[in-house]
Amino acid sequence: MNPKRTLTLSVSAVLALCAASFAAPPALKDLRSASPAVLEQAGFARGENPVPPGTGRSVEIALYETEEEFTFDSGAQEAMDLRLEAFRRAGIKTLGGRVTRKPNRKYAFAIEYFPALEPGTPAPAAVVAGTYKSPSAYWRERDAAAALAAVSARFTQAGVSVLGGAVVDVGNDSAFEIDYLMPDASPRGRADRARIERYRGGRFTFESRAEAALAEYSSRFEHAGTPVLHARAVRRPDRDYSVEVEYAVRAGARGARPEFALARYDGRETFPFENRALAAGEALLPAFSTEGAAGLHAFARPVGSDYSFSVEYLVRTLYRRGRAEPAVTVRAYRSVETFTFEREAEAALETKKAAFRAVGISVLGGRVVESGRDYAYELDYFDPAGRLPL
Repeated sequence: MNPKRTLTLSVSAVLALCAASFAAPPALKDLRSASPAVLEQAGFARGENPVPPGTGRSVEIALYETEEEFTFDSGAQEAMDLRLEAFRRAGIKTLGGRVTRKPNRKYAFAIEYFPALEPGTPAPAAVVAGTYKSPSAYWRERDAAAALAAVSARFTQAGVSVLGGAVVDVGNDSAFEIDYLMPDASPRGRADRARIERYRGGRFTFESRAEAALAEYSSRFEHAGTPVLHARAVRRPDRDYSVEVEYAVRAGARGARPEFALARYDGRETFPFENRALAAGEALLPAFSTEGAAGLHAFARPVGSDYSFSVEYLVRTLYRRGRAEPAVTVRAYRSVETFTFEREAEAALETKKAAFRAVGISVLGGRVVESGRDYAYELDYFDPAGRLPL
């Protein structure tokens, strides 16, 4: 069930009639059939309608309806009072609520509220909920669990709130998923609205364990600046239990503006063994943890009969003049000169890497490539917002 329905209340303008003399002005019922001269004397221009229909300012009112059911109306009333207080703490004004009786003779309740957030008043944080899914699979479940913990820590270090994570089965292997709240870069504005979102996460065998986890999940939302309206344990399709949290967020008029975007870098080097490729990717993670970016996850991938690596990372998004662009971009550099011998190209590649680093440019990797009968080299580097002239 959608917890929100929207309706519009029109406040019509009231026009005051000004008489040209001290005589009492004509009544409205007389103006309907009055001559143009009488209308002009009453203060209306020729051809105007004394009471224009459908004019006025629109005030949006939204309806919040709970999916909970109560045996007694007193229980529904008590829960509604707590929910109204949660709305108040979130900075959302309400028109009150009402207890309703359902066809199954159970009780529920509904609350009318104003989505508009007044400027200068406390408001929920602007965030975007998402799920990170590991692109790699692990033969051993404990390896997936270790990667889950490491990537969760890197999300937190980047300023992204982690709600929870889990190891999942992928065929005969294991992978992992992480739920998070991404900060939204939208500034406060007069057109800001409160939006009620719903999150379900976690997997528990018993309802009591899901209920015991409610406080921990709620604190994660509160820590991210998103007030919790309600939390409860719910049944999953597989008969286990999850945690459900209803929370409030601030939404800007221009839509969501996530502070970070997820990007991926595929390394150029190849290795004969998978563990060596993975080690090379993990060693490169600090290079992504630079201004405007944060390394998240390194993993090996097959390339023909060999292996290479990939690194997934967060890159800060810059919003300028209605456009979104990454704070840093990975670019490729190819040597102008060629070399007769491969070892000469390898030495020149290392010299070029050192030259890039000497001027503060992060080098991600490189390799020697064939160029006709000779050799050349390529390398990848971080370009801050496309400002480098290379």
